[in-house]
Amino acid sequence: LHQVEGLENKFKNWSMKSGNAQGTANSYWNRIKKFKFFSLKNNGQREISGMINKQISTAEDKTAINQFLEFLFEEYEKDTVDDEGYEDLRFKKNSIKSNLEISKKERNRDTAINVKENYMHKDDFLSLLEYSEPSRAKLYYLLYSGAFRIGEIKRLTHAHVRKDYAEHGMIKVPGSRSKSEKTRSVKFRSKYPIQVLEDVPTGEWEDENGEQWKKVFFPDTYSQLENYHLKENCASVGISKKTTHSFRHVRITDLIQSTEMPLEKVQLRSGHELGSAVTKEYTKASFDREPETLESYCQSNGID
Repeated sequence: LHQVEGLENKFKNWSMKSGNAQGTANSYWNRIKKFKFFSLKNNGQREISGMINKQISTAEDKTAINQFLEFLFEEYEKDTVDDEGYEDLRFKKNSIKSNLEISKKERNRDTAINVKENYMHKDDFLSLLEYSEPSRAKLYYLLYSGAFRIGEIKRLTHAHVRKDYAEHGMIKVPGSRSKSEKTRSVKFRSKYPIQVLEDVPTGEWEDENGEQWKKVFFPDTYSQLENYHLKENCASVGISKKTTHSFRHVRITDLIQSTEMPLEKVQLRSGHELGSAVTKEYTKASFDREPETLESYCQSNGID
């Protein structure tokens, strides 16, 4: 399918109109073109529905191919292709389309619900850090302390660290190395993130687009593997399943709901647009215990 003339540009344009950045659209396409052609006509019903889960191993690849199928079905409707000659083509098309619509609804669920599902109170967070092996505990802590995405951490080097900035140092995340494509400065609120970064080995990493990154933090860390281990670690300490992206959600929630930082500053720090409805959704979630930052929790409870 990826060899069909003009299809690449059509898909990328569709992806960007759907709200994805140019880099994300390119990444999806690079993943899509790895897969072999398959036919709705020649494959059985169960093969089509099971193909995504059985033949695609990583979450990133599944997302890309699901996006591609969604795009194809939208194009299919426009072209009104005659499927009367195929016995079960319409059934299979509608079945897949229904699954895509369910998936789309899941992606578009109210952000406040996701905020609540991703949240960890600080006693649970500390239990998770204490239980996890040191290299993973460091990753979890850094993702939280800077509200980083895992891909950002893996694209940063010591050249982006400002140890002597303000009281506790900071990291500058260039727009070229961020999913949001916005350059932002993350000032740390304790001395520990810099200390952890000084102890993290760096190395080379190749991203999904084949680009080589040198002297980056956590070069051998992959989100799919880390999410697997995080799920196991969460189960071991008795908290609900989280992903590495949960730490970013938790940090933004803590800063906003504890009112330790103005909303506009949190938006800039997180790479959101000023006035972003996404950031404001963090104010709507409610919790049994009031959110507070890890720094405040440790200080209040005498924890070093």
